[in-house]
Amino acid sequence: MSINIPSDEAYAAFVSAQWNYKYIPEKATTAEEIKAALKTIRFKLLQRTNNTHEEFILRKIFNEFDTSKSGRLSEEDLIAMLVKLEIPTEPRLIAPILSRLSQQNNGFVDFQDFQQFVFFDAYHI
Repeated sequence: MSINIPSDEAYAAFVSAQWNYKYIPEKATTAEEIKAALKTIRFKLLQRTNNTHEEFILRKIFNEFDTSKSGRLSEEDLIAMLVKLEIPTEPRLIAPILSRLSQQNNGFVDFQDFQQFVFFDAYHI
C-alpha cells in the first residue's frame, strides 16, 4: 500500500489527521528580523565599549563572552552573550545571526569577525 503525496504541506496534513497531531509550521526568518537583531546586538556591544573604538576594550568584551577560551565564539557563546546583553532572541534567529557574524562561515566568530561587526559594519548589516 502506498500513497502519493504532492507536497510537504499535504504530508503534514495527512500525518496530523492520522496521528491526531496539529502541525504548526515554523515561522520563516526574514532578512528584516535578522537585520534588526544585528543592529540591537551591535548597539549593546558599542554601549559596553563606551562608544570607543579601542581594540583592547573590545577584546576584553570578546573574552568575557568566549566561555570556552577557544578564541572564538560558538553558538552556545552567542546565546549566552545575548542573554547577558539582555537581548531576547527567538531560537530560529541564532543560526542566521551566527552565519552573518562569521566571515569564514565556519559556525564560529573569531575576534576579527567580532571587531569587524562592532566597529566597521555599521552600514553593511
